Amino acid sequence: MPKKPLAKIVLIGYRGSGKSTVGRRLAEILSVPFIDTDTLIEEKAGITIKEMVEKKGWAYFRAVEKDVIRGLAGDKAMVVAAGGGAVLDPENQARLREDSLVFYLAADEATLAGRIAKDARTDNQRPSLTGETVTAEIRAVLEEREPGYRKAADYVINTEGRTVDDIVAEVTGIIENRD
Repeated sequence: MPKKPLAKIVLIGYRGSGKSTVGRRLAEILSVPFIDTDTLIEEKAGITIKEMVEKKGWAYFRAVEKDVIRGLAGDKAMVVAAGGGAVLDPENQARLREDSLVFYLAADEATLAGRIAKDARTDNQRPSLTGETVTAEIRAVLEEREPGYRKAADYVINTEGRTVDDIVAEVTGIIENRD
């Protein structure tokens, strides 16, 4: 029986896990559009996520996020980098899984903290989720989100100590060899 065509490859995981970087490269290799839901949220709202949360709160941000994810429905092929907390909502989980392969890009606290520290967008555009230190925040938030990431994912890819090309090669290998 032939493989069912995929509309989307969806990357989920904590901030700093590599969703955007891997997603851009993967989309390039697959010759499909790359969509970052956080970017779409900022475009829709006309302000950064940090400003949105400061001015309108997390509930407003999550409502806009849900609307953006709803807008991804359909059979158009693409690579999607979903926001780190998108999987907290069961409806988002279900929508992200429609006609998709979902990859959880996982990494340990130290790896995530190092990547976040190198990301220029962190201070200007990304709000703190808990108000704690970066490492304490990662630990607390991962504890909450890890079950959702694992539930939503078809595959878990460990990104620790790996290059973008290595991760992309693993994802494309899975795509090519799926039943």
